[in-house]
Amino acid sequence: MSTHAAIHQAKVIGFVNTCTSWGGGEKWHFETAQFCHNQGYSVIFFCRPGSEIESRLIKANIPTRPLTISNLSFLNLTKMVLLARQFKQLGITTLLLNTPADTKLAAPAAVIAGVNNIIFRRGMPHRIKRNWLNCYLFERCIHRVIANSEAVRTSLSDRCGGIVPDRNITVVENGVKLDTTMIDAPPIYAKQAREIVLSTAGRMVKQKNQLALLAMAEKLKMKGINFVLLIAGAGELKQKLTEEVLQRGLNDCVRFTGFVTQMPLLFKSTDIFVFPSLYEGCPNTLIEAAAASKAIVAYDIPPHRELLPDDKYGRLVPLNDIDGLVSAVSELASSAEIREKMGWMAKLRVSTHYNLDKARKKLLALI
Repeated sequence: MSTHAAIHQAKVIGFVNTCTSWGGGEKWHFETAQFCHNQGYSVIFFCRPGSEIESRLIKANIPTRPLTISNLSFLNLTKMVLLARQFKQLGITTLLLNTPADTKLAAPAAVIAGVNNIIFRRGMPHRIKRNWLNCYLFERCIHRVIANSEAVRTSLSDRCGGIVPDRNITVVENGVKLDTTMIDAPPIYAKQAREIVLSTAGRMVKQKNQLALLAMAEKLKMKGINFVLLIAGAGELKQKLTEEVLQRGLNDCVRFTGFVTQMPLLFKSTDIFVFPSLYEGCPNTLIEAAAASKAIVAYDIPPHRELLPDDKYGRLVPLNDIDGLVSAVSELASSAEIREKMGWMAKLRVSTHYNLDKARKKLLALI
């Protein structure tokens, strides 16, 4: 066995993610666990039984342990001690955490177990309250913090009352491998002659703001633009969105595709990718659309601006500006040349700033 392989085997990397739903954080956690596993590290993943991430981990032959955590589980000292015992028995040397609920229980358990490298990944630019629990977690338990964008790093260092020292924060962007953004398979939707295909993807929740797209679609239809809007995803707002489509008379130009496991098949159908999310950390779907050379229209929020800092990469419009969405989409719909050039520039931007290999080198330096 080589020295390099021996070092890998000596490290046991634990992951904790007990979310039931599948989102950007779960995608990152799963793909990171898979990468570490393929690199020869011993990997143990603690997840909720029956969750989407557990299903994917099992298919990838990554060892799992059942764990269910609620927001108040940290008050259950017996549960904390039992988890600490598992960490110690398994020889966990690095622990990667993703959600506040998981962190409140698992970080102190890791301290009890003597884990010397506890990493919390922050994926959203929300303020962390300065209370006794967060002060304890970030001052006594967590050794490093991964921010997935400069916007998240700034929110951690400037908006959290000094709880998270800037020296403890490392930005590791959500990278994408460019050669996997297109696959040899039929597209999700067969484009009709002279039709412009708009698409979006994301959980059907308030944050992703698909209702704005329906308001946009109604105005595009009134302008006589020949388009179809593909909405990929699933979630709690599906019924409301379906009803809204009928009320606005959009059933002839809006299609719900359901949850899409192969995003390249959606992008194959797409002329313009429209993303009206109200807030993001590092927008996975937008990065994937840019990597697939798609023309993009999105709301102007800091993480989107990091990806698309100039009009040559994509069109950003003011938050909640429906007319701005309509204007940007109308402009791009009128010119295949502009769409093609913009898509090419967006892909170039991703290749230099969201390169997966570079992101993983940063990660390996932390574990």
